[in-house]
Amino acid sequence: MKKLFQLKIAVAAVLMCCTCVCAESDSGLKPGPLLKERTQLKQKLDQAKAQGIGTSGYEAAFASVEQAVGANISESDINSKISSLSTALDAQLDRAKTLKSQHPLAPVGGHGGGFRPLGTSPGSAPRQYGKSVTHTSGDTMESISAKIKESQQRDADLMRNAQQSMDSPEMRALVKNVQQHK
Repeated sequence: MKKLFQLKIAVAAVLMCCTCVCAESDSGLKPGPLLKERTQLKQKLDQAKAQGIGTSGYEAAFASVEQAVGANISESDINSKISSLSTALDAQLDRAKTLKSQHPLAPVGGHGGGFRPLGTSPGSAPRQYGKSVTHTSGDTMESISAKIKESQQRDADLMRNAQQSMDSPEMRALVKNVQQHK
């Protein structure tokens, strides 16, 4: 009788440990599909935040991924949301890295104002802007403009993909479910 009681206690202790481990991982993420990918994405978000990059939008999107995990949304839908968010965050990290490595332009005096590369005197600044003006990295104004347009197009595409994900029937069902449980 005593051994049976001890066995029951041991089994209960093991079950409690398993329940605690399964209820939440060390990273604070919900158990479920793609835990490794979600953990990596969470680490990337934390790294971006530590670098001073604004992450509130990305954190909100990540929270919706976690809600999808809790709502038993299909693994493929969760994976597409993780991929989309990861791609957008990578683009943000790249933009931040580029902006931190660029040299600022100094204001140019005179009536029209304007800017010229730091370290140049008013007499050494080119009179015509465009192809003849280069930044310290060797990029022309046209190539910089093209890069900006490409970046804006990428951002627009990412936002369109994010909006499509948010408009999906699965996400609508998730939002409805969350609203009903408030």
